[in-house]
Amino acid sequence: MKRIFLTAVIMALGIGIAHAGALTEDYIDIASSYAKDGKYSQALGYINKALALEPQNSRLLEMKNDLSKIMGQPSINFPSQASSSDVNYIEAENARIAKDYNKAISFYKKGISENPQFAPNYLGLAITYYEMKNFQDAKYNLDYYLTKERNSDFALMLRAKTNLNLNNTQYALDDIRAANALNTNLEYKLTEGIILTEAGRYKEAREILNKVSLEIHTYIVFKYLGTCDYKLGDYKKAVLNFERAILLFEDDKTILPMYNDAKRRSNSPLSTLNAG
Repeated sequence: MKRIFLTAVIMALGIGIAHAGALTEDYIDIASSYAKDGKYSQALGYINKALALEPQNSRLLEMKNDLSKIMGQPSINFPSQASSSDVNYIEAENARIAKDYNKAISFYKKGISENPQFAPNYLGLAITYYEMKNFQDAKYNLDYYLTKERNSDFALMLRAKTNLNLNNTQYALDDIRAANALNTNLEYKLTEGIILTEAGRYKEAREILNKVSLEIHTYIVFKYLGTCDYKLGDYKKAVLNFERAILLFEDDKTILPMYNDAKRRSNSPLSTLNAG
């Protein structure tokens, strides 16, 4: 009963924050997967990661409290970024969380001009540019931030994703492996698997993604597992993993050409899924 209740709450949360940032959505997907398997502690960990990005998101706070209750823990108010003494940073964070990105950029830059040694402004600026898909400026600010905070595994992970979007796959791989060395977790391993897939290193990627899939069951895991299977000629497994991905997120049509070709090559019976 607990699992049914909690999964329903997390599903409602996902629907309720449709305009969340890309990084927040990634964390919610992983949290939902853990909750469905009854792994509430791991789910709570990823809700906390989402709250670190959007500390004033009331739906995330509700989810944190629901998870805490299920686990028999008291409800806790997540500390706000507003505890910072830098006024410009506070204004910038509030604007970023409200998705007013131009306003956020203005305050981050004002903060940097007045106090260039305050590193969080550079990270906030990088996150903002990343959400805007301005990956070049995101990387520029991450590069500077990491000269100040060399052991920030989050910044290394974000730069890995940024480099991937800039088609700098080797730099992306170097960054995510550095992040993993500092703080090994499934999110970072998943990112490494995605980068290896995009780099065409399918055997290495599949080995990592297979391990990740034992713990988290999200669309992105099965999409990339299916891609690796397809590229390696294992068409039956490709069909299975693509169908899992489609069941979790049927709106993505990008995998359909590989999915349909894998079905044809594997001589499998026609799927009951509507593959378009």
